[in-house]
Amino acid sequence: MAAIADMALLESFQDLPSASLQAIVLVFVLVYFLHELVIYPFYTSPLANVPGPKLYAITKWRMVWTDFTKQRTKTIHEMHQKYGNVVRIGPDDLHFSGDEPMRIIYGAGTVFSKPAFYNLFSAYGVRPMFAMIGNRDHGERRKTISNTYAKSYILSPSVERLLQDKVTDFMNRVHGTIDVVTEFHLLGLDIITAHVYGPVGTKALKRKDGNETLLNDFIGPKSTFMWSLVHFPDISEMVCAPGVLNTIAKQLRIVRKTSLPYSTMRQFCYDNTIRYLKECVGSENTSVMSKMLKYHVSQGGDWSDAELAAEAGDHSIAGSDTTSETLTYLVWQISRPEYQHIQSKLQKELNTITFTNGVAKLRAVDKLPYLNSIINEALRVYPAIPMSEPRVILEPGKEVSIYGVRIPPGTICSMQPYTENRIPEVFPDPDKFDPNRWMISKDSEHYRAMNRMMWSFSSGGRGCIGLQYVLLPGKCLT
Repeated sequence: MAAIADMALLESFQDLPSASLQAIVLVFVLVYFLHELVIYPFYTSPLANVPGPKLYAITKWRMVWTDFTKQRTKTIHEMHQKYGNVVRIGPDDLHFSGDEPMRIIYGAGTVFSKPAFYNLFSAYGVRPMFAMIGNRDHGERRKTISNTYAKSYILSPSVERLLQDKVTDFMNRVHGTIDVVTEFHLLGLDIITAHVYGPVGTKALKRKDGNETLLNDFIGPKSTFMWSLVHFPDISEMVCAPGVLNTIAKQLRIVRKTSLPYSTMRQFCYDNTIRYLKECVGSENTSVMSKMLKYHVSQGGDWSDAELAAEAGDHSIAGSDTTSETLTYLVWQISRPEYQHIQSKLQKELNTITFTNGVAKLRAVDKLPYLNSIINEALRVYPAIPMSEPRVILEPGKEVSIYGVRIPPGTICSMQPYTENRIPEVFPDPDKFDPNRWMISKDSEHYRAMNRMMWSFSSGGRGCIGLQYVLLPGKCLT
């Protein structure tokens, strides 16, 4: 009977004049677009009442354009200034600011996981800790390596000597005018790879083994690709391969290079892992690699070569970038004439400790209050990773509310350090570089609020594991 009814319906359409049929099709198309562009985003969507620019609520392509023009972070910050602590930046995409979302989305016991965006950080076909989607897997991996990034470990004599040696290599490069962007990146690369790989870390500051050419992976190309990698990862890989597509894409300024960001560095990290396994096993017990080795298949564990290389590579790339960019911003900020008073005050404080061959003891510089305040302020104003850190509820049936907004599973929820570090109620005159704001009692409510809301390293169980590896080299170098 159903088949007969379908045939009758089809025949009735066939009997219609062509103009009537076209009109019906047009109505269906109009109804579809009316639903997609008006009814769903503004009336039936669970996010319909969340404030934000209308065009962003209608289509994700508006944010794609914002990413392409490299305006995402400041655009979202301006949205928060206009619309408040929760803003709709896409059809199923919310952006938050403040203490409540920080605790619910990123805090202990959160039901939020990392979304597919973090697939970008997989390598060699496996996921390092940073790219792991589930919080349980991430927590288990973090336990295996977190002690090697603890402040007490970095202040240990062997690691302190490593840092001091690299700072000395940097100081040997300071003759007349230098390009601090380049040299700080090489310093960051040498420090973190020495910590990760021990004796087979890079010697880029000394221009040995061509390690300095790895810098090409850090300066320039990453920012020209990130927008397309985020929104079109598969297509990005296709157009970055040498050939006709790459030529066309470069002419259209869709991509600007032939290789994906960090391609050379990824290869170096894999090769260096294999080199460590061949040459260094048992020769030292300080590096991160020496601690991770017990989980490798060669030692009875279940980590493959790829998993060991992916974890080591992820630390190397992240550690190089964050350290170097923080130091660059800090030096640029305080070296300008209008900040001469900061230089003078810092120099007076540095004169109270002892330097050997131009390098101070880590424990000594770590106790200098004004130096700590300068570095805190540099991290606040210029976070190395200022952009959104997305999360999502993956489990069906799980649901939370933030600021009274019901968050259904599948909704992308984010916060960004750039905005959190500029909350005026916590950081008055937030765009002003003012180290003195940190020169108050650490027991005061205001200091605790600043310390809690400064979000340069995220927070919770998935916060930056290498925090101390950004802070201590900066203090030692300053």
